[in-house]
Amino acid sequence: MHLFNNKSPKRIKNTNPLVKFDKNGNIIREKKTENPNLEELKQKLSEIEEDKKKSKLKQPPNKDKSGNGKQTKEKPAQNENSDDDGDTYDEAVPYDFPGDIIISIKKQINCVLDFITGKDEYGNSTKTENEEKKKRRIRINRNTRIGKAVGSVLDFFYDTKERYMKLPKRVKILAVTGIFAFAALIAVFAFNLWMAGFSDTSRTVQISHESRSELENFLDKKYQSKRTLDLKPLPYNVTKKNLDVRAGAAILVDASNGCILYEKNADKLIPPASITKLFVMYIVYQEIDKGNFSMDDEVPLPEMSWAVNQPRDASLMHLGQGQKVTLRELMKGLAVASGNDAAKAIAYYISGSPEKFVARMNDECKKLGLNNTHFVEPSGYDENNITTARELATFARIYITKYPECLTDFHSQKYIDYPLKENLPSWQKGMGDTLAIHQVNTNPLLGLMDGVDGIKTGFIYESGYNLALTAKRGEQRFLSITMQGKGHGTREGNAGRIHDGTEMMEWAFSTFADYVPEKNGELLFPVPSLASKDNIGRFVNLVPAWTNPIPVPHIIGETAKDSANAVTYTLTLPPYIYGSVNMGDTYGYITYKIGDITLEKVPLVADRTLQTGNLTSRFFGTLAKLKLGKSKTE
Repeated sequence: MHLFNNKSPKRIKNTNPLVKFDKNGNIIREKKTENPNLEELKQKLSEIEEDKKKSKLKQPPNKDKSGNGKQTKEKPAQNENSDDDGDTYDEAVPYDFPGDIIISIKKQINCVLDFITGKDEYGNSTKTENEEKKKRRIRINRNTRIGKAVGSVLDFFYDTKERYMKLPKRVKILAVTGIFAFAALIAVFAFNLWMAGFSDTSRTVQISHESRSELENFLDKKYQSKRTLDLKPLPYNVTKKNLDVRAGAAILVDASNGCILYEKNADKLIPPASITKLFVMYIVYQEIDKGNFSMDDEVPLPEMSWAVNQPRDASLMHLGQGQKVTLRELMKGLAVASGNDAAKAIAYYISGSPEKFVARMNDECKKLGLNNTHFVEPSGYDENNITTARELATFARIYITKYPECLTDFHSQKYIDYPLKENLPSWQKGMGDTLAIHQVNTNPLLGLMDGVDGIKTGFIYESGYNLALTAKRGEQRFLSITMQGKGHGTREGNAGRIHDGTEMMEWAFSTFADYVPEKNGELLFPVPSLASKDNIGRFVNLVPAWTNPIPVPHIIGETAKDSANAVTYTLTLPPYIYGSVNMGDTYGYITYKIGDITLEKVPLVADRTLQTGNLTSRFFGTLAKLKLGKSKTE
């Protein structure tokens, strides 16, 4: 039957002379030789046809729009003369291909809808069951809320099962296929929704303050040469500069990272002379940090600390009997006037005696790894005090890094007047400030070179003219040590200090500028963590093993600062980390470059420890691993 028209299909024009039609339009077939089994076959076909007619008579009548019963139109009677045995052979009628397909699909859809709504092909409900089927159901108490809910679920399950069993086999296959296809679609959607969480790095959970401290301590031990205040070579190769340094030993370092820019006989053993007093000041700062002393403490002056009891050629602050002096004033006397008497006064005050204080100085040297540095007294006057330019530079960098206030409070002070009226004993108060001695800072480059704000000079005949010098311009700071400077007298010695200090400092500021990673981008790089236990944020942060400023050589632009501004970095990150994660282990790298020149390659380490998850976590982690790995390589 045609889908949209109940009329008989239009016949096509017969162009075959061998085919003949009767008056009803049926094909007239020529009878062939009788087959002995043909009559029996026709009889069976007639019986089947009679059964079909009887079954059709039992079907309920169709209803029109008004709801009245209406009999189905009878088919045209078959031609008695035709030999089609009740079947119509429409060889001459074209097959309505799209219409028949649509009808077939419509029937399948109706079957599925009947299955869903619980109706049979006549529109009657199929939910009625006999008592035997109901007895086979699970009996539960439906008087409670939970019982009602469970009962509703079970009823739905059994009803669905019964409706499903009544479906034709082809419809059953279609229904099951549809259910599986829908479930697969939901699974794919849910998986993609879950995977979308691995692109939202804002979900990363930061580690606690305690975990951060643990990580820092671990990295300090693992990367000691990079993370401590020890000196280190440049992270790249450069052509060594032949500077005109006249001192017997010298070293020049970048104070922000400890990189050695220049050195000359840096490991030669030489007495530090009055630079020894920096160690005295360092210990004072340590004791103040511990709360044992204060800068405003009034320090008693034992007889051995008076100026009159010092060697005749020693540098003095001019301490005297009965004077009142604070620890702050003694520190200024050490830094500006290089007073040997002030060093002894502090040694007595902190440790009770110079010998105990010197033992404390040597203990501090061992803690700092200064194995070639040793002291026998605290002022530096004795030639048996010994050190090297390298270790002196190491200590000076530690000192000004831990206690940067020492530069502004003491080492950059240009002069000292002592004793003032308030310092005098009672029998000298009437003299006012007339006894004050004005002394200029012994550092000859202070106020002469731009940026110089410290640090300390030293001289004895055995050491020559020594100078620990530091200067800062902008955010750039350099530190130099010169020892065994030449000269006959203070004037020639200072001239040598000025020449060598200027030679190294000006070359450093014109040749290098620091690139500071922490000020040029975020240093947390989240990476998805798959199949890991208790990782709520789904990510692990990779952090640089160290973040030291990088000295950049002047190879681009007009100034060294232009070169520092041209530094870029590239990241080498894994697409994911699968399974366990170990804090401090390397999982990537960050490489700093200027043009095609690599300045430094820093490992990226995990900021936390995670254990491998359970079987379910590993299963989904494996699925995510396949997708993340693919997206990373595309």
